[in-house]
Amino acid sequence: MKSEKIRASLWGLISGVYLMTAFVNPYDQEISLSEVILQLSGSRGSFVMGCSLPELLGYMLRMLPCYAVSMIWGIDLYRHFCTAGVYVFSRCTNRLKWYRSILISLFVKVCIFETVLTGTVILLSSFCFRVKIRQDSLIILGCHLSVFLLWNFIWILLMNLLALVSGSSMAAVVVMGIQTICLAGLGAAGFLEAKHASDLMIEKLVQLNPISCTVLGWQSEGMYSMKSTHALLFLTMCCIFVIIAGGILIHRSELLTDNREMEMM
Repeated sequence: MKSEKIRASLWGLISGVYLMTAFVNPYDQEISLSEVILQLSGSRGSFVMGCSLPELLGYMLRMLPCYAVSMIWGIDLYRHFCTAGVYVFSRCTNRLKWYRSILISLFVKVCIFETVLTGTVILLSSFCFRVKIRQDSLIILGCHLSVFLLWNFIWILLMNLLALVSGSSMAAVVVMGIQTICLAGLGAAGFLEAKHASDLMIEKLVQLNPISCTVLGWQSEGMYSMKSTHALLFLTMCCIFVIIAGGILIHRSELLTDNREMEMM
């Protein structure tokens, strides 16, 4: 477990350096902490992210660390399930207890990754610029950590559970495909906006898209505005649903005697 925490910290450090150098670019040598955090979810300076193609491309580049950890940890449960299968089904009488321990381990790693990533961005920014800290900045920081912790945990766990059913390759395709569709949904909103469609239609299209929860700038202003409490509640409900579904799957699954990677070929 200690080595896994070290790797999570290392990935967070690398990701933080990448995000800070690529996307934290203030107009002068002074920037507020809230602006530093908002740069990580699509904002450009003081401008909130829109749904144009260049802005969505920039957003996708910001999400690369999330995609990377999804691929890295996306088969952790599957791998444990395969290697520990004989023990789990022949000696362990409580599968859910085993599942809970794996969940805790995964949650801790995601927490470490997000904390180190965000801390690295803030620390490097304070070295390069004058970072102003206000009370609202701390609220945005807490919201950012909570949102991305839940977002990454949900997708990583979902990929693991899908791997149990269809193999790791297909699980990765499905999860990355869903996230691509979500991003394309924002692109559709941008297209409708350019065609001067109804503001209400565009707003509903964006707000019904799960990926909108990760754009913190939309939770305070703009035509896509939504309350941060709603975003956190939605992600929490999704997290609970995936965890429960995983518990049912683990409880009902049989020993992995077949090679599901080969079955998908």
